[in-house]
Amino acid sequence: MTEKPLFVCINGDIEPEKSWLSIQNRSFKYGDGIYETMRARGTRILFLNEHYQHLCKSMEAVNMDIESLPTIQEIENAVSRLLYRNKFLVASSLRFTVFRSGAGELNPECNKVEYCIEASPIEKGKFELNIKGLSVGIYSDNPIYPSVISSLKTTSAILRVMAANYAYANNFDDSILINHKGNLVEATSSNLFIYKNKILYTPPLSDGCVNGIMRNTVIELARESEIEVVDNQSLAPHDIENATELFLTNATNGIRWVIAYKNFRFYNHLSKSLISLLNKKAELNN
Repeated sequence: MTEKPLFVCINGDIEPEKSWLSIQNRSFKYGDGIYETMRARGTRILFLNEHYQHLCKSMEAVNMDIESLPTIQEIENAVSRLLYRNKFLVASSLRFTVFRSGAGELNPECNKVEYCIEASPIEKGKFELNIKGLSVGIYSDNPIYPSVISSLKTTSAILRVMAANYAYANNFDDSILINHKGNLVEATSSNLFIYKNKILYTPPLSDGCVNGIMRNTVIELARESEIEVVDNQSLAPHDIENATELFLTNATNGIRWVIAYKNFRFYNHLSKSLISLLNKKAELNN
């Protein structure tokens, strides 16, 4: 039986997912693209305004023409049509990618952008904490050198591919990246949080991590709960060893707790509390 094709949104048009990519696509040839991952409940995109502003800032950093980006309303309409076409109406993970239009070599012909939206289904409408804790290791073969570019979600992701491959080869669920100074940065597709001595720590943006929407949301929720948060202090691998909890955050999964790093084990009490607050903030409790 032939598998029913899924659909993607290409510049506002809904098309079969395997029908559109050109060999001349600049994202394919040069990694000349920026993306945001988002989560939808039904057809409602969570934290859409924050994602849109983050995307605009990222585009500005790489000289992409923001005026050629669709409006928030156009994105909402396109996502709604895409999810109905795919029948992903409980919850879904979305990837919104923009890439420079036209051909050209390394120097592009123009800075206007085109876009595509991909969707994959999520079974549960609410954020749910993973039942089984993750195991992680540190990937140090290719450290991050902090810069404006290193902090963006770009389609040039070979370093993160290598880190994910390292995790798989070593039976980890994820890898933690470090920078050229040996400081902790983030996981392959998530921001990193460490809880110890009743203080919640996360690597500073200056060390090279992505300024994730969920990172900022969790910081806000923790501070509203009168938990001290330190987000401007570099963290070293030994800081993990002294932690009570270790967890990862991203827009699709919310919060995922880590149970193991080397021979160290961690709890998930704060993670459970924060994911409950997250569902309330995102209006997912009903």
